[in-house]
Amino acid sequence: MIKSTIIFVLYLTVIGCSSTITAKKIPDSEYYQLTNTSFDRFIISDKEALNNYTKIIFSPLKFNHLSIKSRDKKIANSWNFSTKDKVYYTTLLKDEIISVFASPNRDEDFVLGENKAKGTLYAEVRLLEFSPLVANYGETTSGTISRKAIESYGGLSIQILLVDSETNEFVAVLEDGRELAKVASTKIAVNKTTNSYLWKKTFNYWLKELRSDLTKIKNDSATPKT
Repeated sequence: MIKSTIIFVLYLTVIGCSSTITAKKIPDSEYYQLTNTSFDRFIISDKEALNNYTKIIFSPLKFNHLSIKSRDKKIANSWNFSTKDKVYYTTLLKDEIISVFASPNRDEDFVLGENKAKGTLYAEVRLLEFSPLVANYGETTSGTISRKAIESYGGLSIQILLVDSETNEFVAVLEDGRELAKVASTKIAVNKTTNSYLWKKTFNYWLKELRSDLTKIKNDSATPKT
């Protein structure tokens, strides 16, 4: 069972301005903070942590770290994530994992594996905070609102914990937040179909950036500085 021991990432900030991923040793720590990644925070055990991995597997989506924040109590209460809800959103994530990581070319880095094994990363995607502007599934507490259009369904933040699939040894932890929206200031309909699309689109973005950053780091784009 993966232990949530990397809480210190919450106070770290991203520094640097170049497009090259770099790493800086965290004071009084054995870990490195990466800069210029696609994520708000990216902590890794060391610069060569990914060299021994070629595959990745994922756990089901985790909800036990999730905090719902909304001024509208009816909207907030609709996001209680019943067993049915958890299956629904876990399936949305799983579909995007297959889309991004499944590859017929087994020589590529970080292709989707099948089981825990040597050379395989184990990823745990955790929902951290959601500030919904609409009710669960894109439905609303008011019939009139459902016929309106808004700019965002709300803000969502996640954490991705990476460990060795065999030993559970910590490899990296990432955090990021995004709006569930098509494009900033673009109006979107409020309904179940749009809700599904926005969650899938957001999951897809994070997964693509995860694979891209992991590949860059493995290719030694990150050079730790002490």
